[in-house]
Amino acid sequence: MSKTFRLTLLLIAAAGLLVAGQAATAQSASAQSPGAASPLAAYPGFGHHPQADDARFEREELARERLIERCMADAGFEYQSAPSIDADDYPDLASALAAAQNDPNELYVAALDPAERERYFVALYGVPDPYSENADNLHDPASPVGGGCSGEAFRAIPGVYAAKNALRDELAALERAVRTDARVLAAEERWSACMAARGHAYGTPRDLHAEIDETLAQAETFGRPPAPAIAREHGRALADARVCDGQAGLRSAVVTARIEHEAAFVDANRAVLDAHLERLESEALPNR
Repeated sequence: MSKTFRLTLLLIAAAGLLVAGQAATAQSASAQSPGAASPLAAYPGFGHHPQADDARFEREELARERLIERCMADAGFEYQSAPSIDADDYPDLASALAAAQNDPNELYVAALDPAERERYFVALYGVPDPYSENADNLHDPASPVGGGCSGEAFRAIPGVYAAKNALRDELAALERAVRTDARVLAAEERWSACMAARGHAYGTPRDLHAEIDETLAQAETFGRPPAPAIAREHGRALADARVCDGQAGLRSAVVTARIEHEAAFVDANRAVLDAHLERLESEALPNR
């Protein structure tokens, strides 16, 4: 990354870029605000405690890897348990790809003859070639059987985000309910009017974030930083957005609406959520 590009990104970040969006901001606020407590915060994996969720996810991944290692040994193959490669841990994509190519499991399977390689993949994933175009159609991850050692490991440890994945349609409805809540819509109108008075044409904070995301995506695609004037304008818009948020009471409106809609979500899905919590509390996971 060029020095100019890095400085441009830092300028935007320093202005208060909230790329994660309004929903994550409101979840964090509802967890921290005195007197504001969403019942959904009691259930891991739903965004109220992201650092704890991520830490648990890493421990779950290690536990699964160890299960896979033992399962593959039983099938007669070598397998070294290791966490997955996260591109964010490397300075660039090329470094991440190089690390992936040097994965001991990849090197091991590359040395197998074609017939043994098929047996290896069937043992690991339940399919003869996980890289084929129709591989995803050969096994349903939600099935109670199949998927090889990997499938067994995921069934043994579904993970901190399992309930969130199972309830994704209900969560999508929850997000729509928050966005279309009359209190939120009224606050967004006040926010937009405040921004217009300061020379910005944005209907909601999402519009501003989307514009910045698009600018950064284009910069990454073409390998050059955004024009300094654009970066400065976005920085000014973000600074004004924070002021307008306070004047419009937008954050407060979103937090209030979210807590109420999340309470209704918990009531409607309590059986799934309670089973999720009980499972997580009963799992013994290794430390990193």
